[in-house]
Amino acid sequence: MSYIPAIHDLSNKYRLSGFVTTLSETPPIIGKDRRKHLKEYNFNKKVIAFIKSHPEIKTVFILAFWAGYTSNSILSFDDIDQNYINCKTNLQLVNSSLTKTIDILQNMDRKVILIEDFPSITFEPVRATWLSSKYKEFYKLPEDSYNGYYKDNKNIKKVLFELAQKKNLTLLSPEYRMFDKAGHIIVIANNKLLYRNASHLSTEGSRFITPVFDEIFKKMANSQ
Repeated sequence: MSYIPAIHDLSNKYRLSGFVTTLSETPPIIGKDRRKHLKEYNFNKKVIAFIKSHPEIKTVFILAFWAGYTSNSILSFDDIDQNYINCKTNLQLVNSSLTKTIDILQNMDRKVILIEDFPSITFEPVRATWLSSKYKEFYKLPEDSYNGYYKDNKNIKKVLFELAQKKNLTLLSPEYRMFDKAGHIIVIANNKLLYRNASHLSTEGSRFITPVFDEIFKKMANSQ
C-alpha cells in the first residue's frame, strides 16, 4: 500500500502505534471480499472484528484505489444483502457498503478518517524517466494532468465528500500534493522518483505526501 511509508514515519515521529490491514483487490468496505473458496474470504469482516476486540484502537483510516473499484469491470460483491439489491453500478455499491462500514465503526465509538486516492499516471515511470534522461533530445517525460485524474475520480470524490459531510468525518486529499502549478502530476521531486509504477507511489513518493497526514497524527498524539 502506497501510504505505508508516510504512516510509518509519522507514527515514529509522534510515538503512535497501530495496524495496517490490506488485501489485494479488496476495498476496505463491508460487502466486498474475495471469493468464498479462498481462505481470505470475509477478510473485511475479520478486520472489523479485530478492531472491535481492540478498544485501544481509537481511529480508523479508510483508503483505497477508489477509481478502480468504482469502474464497471472490477467489483463482484460476494455477500449481497438487502442493502445492495437496488444498487445498479459499482459506484452505488461502494457508496452503500462504505456507508455501512462507517456506521459500524462509529457505533463502536471509533473515529473514522476517509482518504482520497493519489493520481495514477499513464506511463511506466522508471522506463520513461530513464528514456528522458538518456535521450532527452528525443524523448520528453509525459505530462499527465489534473483533468485526467478528475475525470476518473469525480464521481467517487463526490461520494466521499458527501459521506464526510453527512457522517461528520475528516476527509484527507493527498492528491493536491501531487500536482504542480500548471496542473501536471509531479513524477520527480528533489531528484527522487515519486512513483514505482503507474498506480503505486515509491517510498519517496509516499514521504512526499506526509504533510497531508501530519496534523491528524499530531492531534492523535495530543489526545493520548
